[in-house]
Amino acid sequence: LEVSSFSLAVAHLNHLARGEDSNRDEDFVSNLCQKLGLKIFIDRIDVAKISLNRVASFQETARNIRHAFLNRILSEWRGDLVSLGHNADDQVESFLINILRGSGLLGLTRTPSKKGRYIRPLYGCFRSEIEDYIGLNGLKHCSDVTNLKTHYLRNKIRLGLIPFLKSFNPKIKSSLIETSGLLTDDEDYLQKEVDKIFSKVAINDQESNFPSLRVDLIIKQHPAIQKRLLRQAILQAKGDLRSISSRHIFDVLRLIKHSVSASEIHLPDGLTVFYNDGKLSFRKTNL
Repeated sequence: LEVSSFSLAVAHLNHLARGEDSNRDEDFVSNLCQKLGLKIFIDRIDVAKISLNRVASFQETARNIRHAFLNRILSEWRGDLVSLGHNADDQVESFLINILRGSGLLGLTRTPSKKGRYIRPLYGCFRSEIEDYIGLNGLKHCSDVTNLKTHYLRNKIRLGLIPFLKSFNPKIKSSLIETSGLLTDDEDYLQKEVDKIFSKVAINDQESNFPSLRVDLIIKQHPAIQKRLLRQAILQAKGDLRSISSRHIFDVLRLIKHSVSASEIHLPDGLTVFYNDGKLSFRKTNL
């Protein structure tokens, strides 16, 4: 590890999910940072206990807690960027997970190696290449024993589906990454077109901070654009698209295409969509 033009600190969150293995990993990272002379921030959070009181899965809860932890450390340390350890295999696994979940085009696009203040410097490296580097240089590392348990979908894909697909195409991982890159270009173009059209169909709503939409202009668009316009409006009104599935988008489409009078539907997280007088409006209720 060479640090020249920037300062580096390490953040480690102990999820307390694997008993002594979790503590072993914490000790390993702490000792390595001490050896390298790096500042380290450590926190312990019982993610499993917190997830019991939430609708989200353990994995999603853990991810949200990690991001909150990293953002807090970034602020405390007055850092500029957070470097994550995701590699090319993570891209492949996420691509296949989203296919199995029936994702649209957006879910099959490539996560950029830099997004906001998060960077992924290992995104161009496969896990096998990283392991080869570790072996050739005699580096010590920790392995998460839960990576071998197949009750997680990602592990099932890594241990079962990908080896099976390799029997059809030995370079399947590279092929899927290439496909994801092509789809990313398509999605980028479509989103730019949606941005142009959205500015034309949006109406300033005096009763809320969110724009209403002109239904007559929406239904003139191609179905692919219609769905993207609705998704963008929901994103602005809700703040994110978590819990919003294609079924919810189709529900809103049915609302504007088949309702003959004032109607409304309720979406997750307190969002209500109103259709009245040729206009689609959104209201967000804090839960």
